[in-house]
Amino acid sequence: MALVCATNFSAVSWEALRATAALATRRGEREIWLVHVLETGSKGLGEQERAHQVPAVEKKLETDADVIRASCVAEVRCIALVDDDASHALLEFSETREASLLVVSSKGHRDSRSLGWEGLPNDWRAPPVFQSSSSATHSPSRPGHGCRGLYECS
Repeated sequence: MALVCATNFSAVSWEALRATAALATRRGEREIWLVHVLETGSKGLGEQERAHQVPAVEKKLETDADVIRASCVAEVRCIALVDDDASHALLEFSETREASLLVVSSKGHRDSRSLGWEGLPNDWRAPPVFQSSSSATHSPSRPGHGCRGLYECS
């Protein structure tokens, strides 16, 4: 199985990546995916404009991954996704990689879509989500879904 770590290139995202690498080592995971989602429609840019940003984002992802690769036994892979909904893209990507854990550093900036379960099929099998942030709270997942909860910790 894999671990998926979402990044927005912030300091908190960097700490989330370090935590993901430590978890991978401790759990014996073989693969970490470092993922950044370029949301279409945000900042007034369309899908085509966002697609042109992918090479620069992939370069930054690889730079961050190289630092982690030096101290992590898991293979660290990177991908930049272009989507109109980052939360859905992250969950879908995690499912396709059969991730055992999705680590995020923020809930997102769109309240209606921020790692929510709205509109997902009833048979959706999402991995557990761990959120690195400045508060310590837990909110249980919706019954009947693969996600065991959204965890936030300092």
